[in-house]
Amino acid sequence: VSTQSTGTWFVFASNRYNNNMTSDSCQWFKDQLKKNEFVVIVFYRGYWCPWCKGYLVELNKTFVNHVRAAGGEVFAVTSQPEEEARLAQRDWNLRFDIIADPTNELAKELGVVITPKSETHLADHPVWYANGLAQPALIVVDKNHRTVFSWRQVPSWANVGGAADRPMPDDVWKAIDSQLTCFNSEKVTDVKGMTISDWIWLKKNFRDDFEITANYIRGELAAGRMSSAPFPVDKDSA
Repeated sequence: VSTQSTGTWFVFASNRYNNNMTSDSCQWFKDQLKKNEFVVIVFYRGYWCPWCKGYLVELNKTFVNHVRAAGGEVFAVTSQPEEEARLAQRDWNLRFDIIADPTNELAKELGVVITPKSETHLADHPVWYANGLAQPALIVVDKNHRTVFSWRQVPSWANVGGAADRPMPDDVWKAIDSQLTCFNSEKVTDVKGMTISDWIWLKKNFRDDFEITANYIRGELAAGRMSSAPFPVDKDSA
């Protein structure tokens, strides 16, 4: 099965190129590095994730403009199937392409944390995440295959299973721009001092999505699957 594309979304099958054991998504990534000065790959959990929506919408603002002006390109990648990728592209009005890679081959190649399906709250879903859920990450690689910037989420109770606390696009762009101007290998993973997408940010900028998250946590607390909330979710504080 060959790589398919429909305008602004792609889906990669699990077949291999030649005999080098490189999957479709990994080969696609190498092709993009040949076409652009650098590539920004943003992994997100899925169409259902309120924090993912907010974060990708933020990236869709000036961050994309900065990247393209510098000769780069932005792509989002999800472990969900192509239908959910298309829904995210359409409903979130994104100006960059979304890659559906259910095999997680690109996530593995780039060292992204993958949570086994059995450890997610979607363990009973009949289709999604058969090969696990790739957690949020933002990785920048230039045409010489040099990693310019990288951030990879490690899921925890405090970040709501990987959803929260992502470095904000404006700060990430400043770091990328600095690296492109004067590369420093010690700065590749440096996110110290960056603004993060915490619950206060979500509540302020995406109130409806915050409430979806708060309702989910309230349900988990009521069912006894969570002993405490990582941020205030009672109706008065929310």
